[in-house]
Amino acid sequence: METLLAVPGLSEIKARQIQTFLARFPADAFLNPLPLPEPKPEEAANPMLVQWSAPGAQQETVSPLLAETIRTLGRTIALLLSDHAADFRHRLMRGIERFAQQTEGLTTETASLTTKDREKVMRRLRRVSEVFDEARGQETFDRKAQLRLAETLDETSDWLAALLSQGEPHRSKPTKASHD
Repeated sequence: METLLAVPGLSEIKARQIQTFLARFPADAFLNPLPLPEPKPEEAANPMLVQWSAPGAQQETVSPLLAETIRTLGRTIALLLSDHAADFRHRLMRGIERFAQQTEGLTTETASLTTKDREKVMRRLRRVSEVFDEARGQETFDRKAQLRLAETLDETSDWLAALLSQGEPHRSKPTKASHD
């Protein structure tokens, strides 16, 4: 809790919400990817089929989408705890908060998503995670970079909100993290 409270602009209420949300998952869920099942011979030609095949009794019960969601939320928190966080502009903080809320919605609202939509969501989450990792690795994170990240997060949040509410995802100008 002390580490979360050290993030500039993060209130105690939000820190408790993050802590409560993360408490539902194993401590190493953010660090170690879940093993994928061995492909069946007919799936070997298309590895995406392996990702969505029904889990057997001996396999983990966490879906690949949930695992990716957890990792993305972990990277979101890592960005908030990075050395750059003290310089984050208000718009970026709002974008991160909204993105985290939409991503959290994925943990409970994905039952009605098609396999294709799940794959799209996973690709977007991976791209945003990569952008977070790039931002954390930069020596400086200036206003322009923060604005680009905030725009990417806003577009992705809008898309997730539309998808989860079963509306058509809104497509605005493509960005590095939002182009499918």
